[in-house]
Amino acid sequence: MYGYIRPLKPELRLREYDRYRAAYCGLCHALSRRAGFWARFCVSYDMVLPVLLLPEAPVLCRKRCPVSPFRKRCVFCVSDGIGRIADMTLILAGFKLQDTIRDSRGFRRLGARLGHLFMRRRLRKAAEREPAYAETAGRYLAELNALESANGSCGAEILDRSADCFASLTAAFSLLSPGESRIWQVLFYHIGRFIYLLDAIDDLADDFCSRRFNPLIARFGLAAPALSPSDCAQLSETLEGSLASAAAAFELLPARSDSSICANILYLGLPAAMRAVFARYAEGECAGCGHKKKHREVF
Repeated sequence: MYGYIRPLKPELRLREYDRYRAAYCGLCHALSRRAGFWARFCVSYDMVLPVLLLPEAPVLCRKRCPVSPFRKRCVFCVSDGIGRIADMTLILAGFKLQDTIRDSRGFRRLGARLGHLFMRRRLRKAAEREPAYAETAGRYLAELNALESANGSCGAEILDRSADCFASLTAAFSLLSPGESRIWQVLFYHIGRFIYLLDAIDDLADDFCSRRFNPLIARFGLAAPALSPSDCAQLSETLEGSLASAAAAFELLPARSDSSICANILYLGLPAAMRAVFARYAEGECAGCGHKKKHREVF
């Protein structure tokens, strides 16, 4: 996904940091077991939160990996829940490759084609193991692609509609916990909405220069990658509202062994990610132009 869902590391206790790293490494091992060594490159910080929120208490074990070949590390043992999250990660990675093939050009498109060809059989098996999630992800991503193709023809509502598609995709993580499905739906719906809007802000200048779709360009009718103070205030309020709704849902969940790490992510890590994105936006760094430009007139 996008890498925004991380804890605020300075506020983690040493034991909590070790547990977070164990969860990340456990997901990496699950990907390797599910789809081979190269699937490890699909591991994402964003998918660690579902691992930490699984109803069953994790079992710890010690394993070696390519990053630590001589010294065993403490990791979450691969369980049914972590294996399912690994399959969902692979499914999302497959759709991401397809999206890159469709929207990119040159070596980036060629790399995505080769990656999809190499992983095709493994991605198909992941979809067969998680058919409900694969069907849901495919449906919402197809709807999102249709909105991107329509672009300005959807009018001012395109931002809400596209954010809703992505949020519904992440809300489908509720399949991991049927007994708490309603809470998981609300929690990950608002986290997904937060990620989508935050990424749109982060990529605004790059997308504008590269002439790629960005819902903010269509929503505010931008002739330049510059948001007005009122636009920024509106987006900030929306992001904070999504965080508040996600936090309210999280408080309804029974306590987990790693609830303190999850709380750090929701109450500290995500707000820190939002501040960092707005700071980058204010600086005006644009990868699409190949150098730093002051695109933004106001903030």
